[in-house]
Amino acid sequence: MPPLLRVKHACRTWGLFPVTIAILIAEAGPVIADDSLVLHYTFDEDTGKTVRDHSTYGNHGTIVNGQYLTEQDSQQGVLRFNGEDSIINCPKTESLQFSGDMTFELRIRRNSPKTAPWSMIFGDKNDFSFYDCNYHSLLLWYKDHPRELKKETTLVPVDRNLLTDQWSHIAVVVEYPRCRFYHNGELVRDAYMPISGIMNNYKSAFMLGRKIAIDLDEFRLYRRALSAAEIAAHSHG
Repeated sequence: MPPLLRVKHACRTWGLFPVTIAILIAEAGPVIADDSLVLHYTFDEDTGKTVRDHSTYGNHGTIVNGQYLTEQDSQQGVLRFNGEDSIINCPKTESLQFSGDMTFELRIRRNSPKTAPWSMIFGDKNDFSFYDCNYHSLLLWYKDHPRELKKETTLVPVDRNLLTDQWSHIAVVVEYPRCRFYHNGELVRDAYMPISGIMNNYKSAFMLGRKIAIDLDEFRLYRRALSAAEIAAHSHG
């Protein structure tokens, strides 16, 4: 008797057939995608000058002077940035123009000890940037909306030595009125964030890796605040 028929026969014997069928149907059903995931780069294959977005939105980016590596320190599929003119330009699409709660995650390492005073890891040129700088290890910069605050900018620094030549999973969660930083799944800073989120209005597109010598293994951008449990799972996954 085939395995599935044996299961059905046993369930009839014990009166569990309807429950078992329900479980089998549920397990065989399609996987529901996370609509809040608007950008997901994995660098799992060499696609030339295009970086493929694995989210449902198809926000494929353009690679400028990046080097694809099949393996780097046990990580499979890596994009190397040379610290000078390497960059990924993300497209200007509706799904990448939003404000409010957000999360972005990176699996990242330095590939050179040289750092510029301000090196953009992720952001745009007008409203929002995540930097590696020479006096803080990582720095989140927001341009405050003039109707909300009189200050010109909001800077949220994180302690030094989070970004090294060893692979790290780094996550930044903006959940008004807080901003949280995670390193390898552990919370390293929970700071006050006086604005509700990014305000990107097609003035410029997002970019990855401006004047910074890093290797990227994965990047994700969500239009929601991920929980600590989700981030911990991703960091170990």
